[in-house]
Amino acid sequence: MTRMQQVAENAAVYGIWTGIVLILLTPFVVTPDTIFPFVVGKAVYSRALIECVFGIWAILALFRPAYRPPRSWLLLLLAVNVGVSVLAACFGVSPQRSFWSTYERMQGVVDLIHWFAFAVVLASVLRTERDWRIVLNLNLGASLTMAVLAIHLYYSIDLPFLSYTYWDENRQAGIDPTRRVAAMLGNALHLGTYTLVNCAIAAGFLIQSLVSASSTSRDSWTLKRSGQKRSFPQNEKRNLLTTWIGRCFWASTLLFGFWTLTLTGSRGTFISFSMIAGLLTVSLFWMQIWRVRFVTVLLLGFFICVSALSLFLTFRPYGSMTNGPFENFMSTAASMETSSLNPLLKRFLRHDMNDGVDENPQWQRVETLKVGYRGFFERPLLGWGPENFIVIFGRYLPKHMDHLTPHDHPHNKILEELTTRGILGLSNYLALWICTLLVVLRIARLMDLRRQIHLLFVGTALTGYFGQSQLGVDASSLSLQYILLLAFVACLGTEEEKLPMAGRWQASFPYHIMRAVVIVGVLTLVGAGLLINQAVYSAASSIKEATDPLNSPSESIHLVKQAITKFEPLANIPRRILFSNAPHLWTKLRLRNAAEAARLLRFINSEAAAALAEEPENRRIYSSLAETYKIIAAYNREYEDVARWYSERALGTDS
Repeated sequence: MTRMQQVAENAAVYGIWTGIVLILLTPFVVTPDTIFPFVVGKAVYSRALIECVFGIWAILALFRPAYRPPRSWLLLLLAVNVGVSVLAACFGVSPQRSFWSTYERMQGVVDLIHWFAFAVVLASVLRTERDWRIVLNLNLGASLTMAVLAIHLYYSIDLPFLSYTYWDENRQAGIDPTRRVAAMLGNALHLGTYTLVNCAIAAGFLIQSLVSASSTSRDSWTLKRSGQKRSFPQNEKRNLLTTWIGRCFWASTLLFGFWTLTLTGSRGTFISFSMIAGLLTVSLFWMQIWRVRFVTVLLLGFFICVSALSLFLTFRPYGSMTNGPFENFMSTAASMETSSLNPLLKRFLRHDMNDGVDENPQWQRVETLKVGYRGFFERPLLGWGPENFIVIFGRYLPKHMDHLTPHDHPHNKILEELTTRGILGLSNYLALWICTLLVVLRIARLMDLRRQIHLLFVGTALTGYFGQSQLGVDASSLSLQYILLLAFVACLGTEEEKLPMAGRWQASFPYHIMRAVVIVGVLTLVGAGLLINQAVYSAASSIKEATDPLNSPSESIHLVKQAITKFEPLANIPRRILFSNAPHLWTKLRLRNAAEAARLLRFINSEAAAALAEEPENRRIYSSLAETYKIIAAYNREYEDVARWYSERALGTDS
């Protein structure tokens, strides 16, 4: 390799590392100038960086086989998941929604493809224990910063480095109306899951550092397989000061993370934390770490008591039979001022509060499950298409629950896979998790004690993520945590590969043409992706401007038109905003300018047709249009039948 080639390779590797570090900062991205500022900005930011990182990696791997993807069952199953999702989207009820989702969620097949690409890059570039320790600790640093920010928001503590940020003037933006802290993730359950995963990783590093290196049987991270081995070089021994700095960092991440978890008020997350912590103490006990067995027994007893109390408080009977001293004490505590009681404790004491689904008590989760299973039996193979659960909810919701806001997700990942991707999607989803478990168990048997502890806690973090995915909805920040850990396990489970040697055919003219075509194709895809991200962000900004109450009717209409035309695949959100505000705008224009009112009405008619062409069974659209045309019909009786038809479709009673 010439010096120029070495410089180019180093520049590419440094570029990839820079991109990875920047992607770890995704949870901190908030865009106040767009609609859904906690969602849109994170998705656009992470996708743009992933596209750049993937482009650099693809060109590097083309010239340097050492950076090509390892052979991994996990990466293969993840690729199959992408393929099944594409098929389900193409044959679903709304392919456009399946691929692009909505501004409110920013998920869909396009987002899944980006995270798959990021997993490939991680598994291909990060090949040593040192690499992964750096990345995981950087991620823990981000988690610690997020925890400090959450505590700062909840207690209104003045921090110098936050004096000139978005949060200085919007301290309540990261706290929901029930005083549950959400910080920069915008959702308390998402923040709880984020901290849960990183608490497990931090605890793994901390306990690993407390185990004497002399208790290990090997000096390197080595995986033995039928005549092959892959060795990760041992880190140099750190001095005592460095060791204690690391321990303080991990302990702080764990402590502040747990504190933040309680401030999120997420009962399900806390129960998951207690249960997996109990399982960890059992695992550590049976791993015969004799110096900590006594502490392990105490911790196990503590977590059993906490879990039992949490489950009792969550599912305790509530009625006339419970009006004793205990229930009276609970009622008194629950009636205390919100500011004087921890959100988690208050939610445990209040029986009527739910966890995870806004404005929907626990019994509605059961109804959602019933609705999902009814939808599955109609489309069992590939489902209704990703992101199309709202169609199932609208079709099969019982009539006595028609007053509920339509769900766009079931808040249960297994049910979501079953209904939106069918048996093929659910089978792949379960196979991916089972394969992950088997890889962790197989690799753990080949490691020394200290590395087993670290891998045990990584497996625990994945378990916590799996449990929480059955309670909520995915988001960019959570997908980042999952892909990071999945790529780590995939990297451990791969065999050392024989790199292809350069032959004469590689110097041939057709080979150079092929490489040039690949490079041009990669650069074209990256450029197109960046342009799309810019269009999405610009459209989201136009929507936010359109909702400004200071706008004149003509300005609002113009901004909605801009949002629709800037990025058509996500145009149904600005259309719904148009339909929601149309009665007010049309009424004002009718009195001031009849010609403008007629023009607005024609615009509404055309956009209604376009919205229903993209999502023909979205009850939210029918409901918005029904309310719009009811107001219009009050002044123009020609639209009475139109209003009635939309009302019937919104209620599912169309004849």
